[in-house]
Amino acid sequence: MRCRPVGILEVEQKSNKSKKERNDRIFVVPDRSPLETDVKDVRHLPDRAREELEQFFRATNALEKKELNFLGWQGPNAAVKKIKRLSKYQPRRSPDSVPGEDVKLFSGVPIASVQRCRNSQ
Repeated sequence: MRCRPVGILEVEQKSNKSKKERNDRIFVVPDRSPLETDVKDVRHLPDRAREELEQFFRATNALEKKELNFLGWQGPNAAVKKIKRLSKYQPRRSPDSVPGEDVKLFSGVPIASVQRCRNSQ
């Protein structure tokens, strides 16, 4: 599925036993989705929508007993840079992926391949 990055939520997390680590969330939207055609930059979402996204991540990490500290929201350019940086690591294919599929796993999180994101901008 072709997609385009629209931003990042920068996050620092800490579990009970570990030191702090970065665990940023990259947001992408489908390239041809009629529902997301206007979404160009995650920072332009209503404050309420961004607060709900933060609350979602806070709740899901609470189940794993991790503390989150939200460092801020960045736009699509920062997302592209992060994807390019992450693409330098050897990707792992999802065990249930379809051959030829362009979604790869980095640290267990599926993100669209850099080439697909580049092509859709």
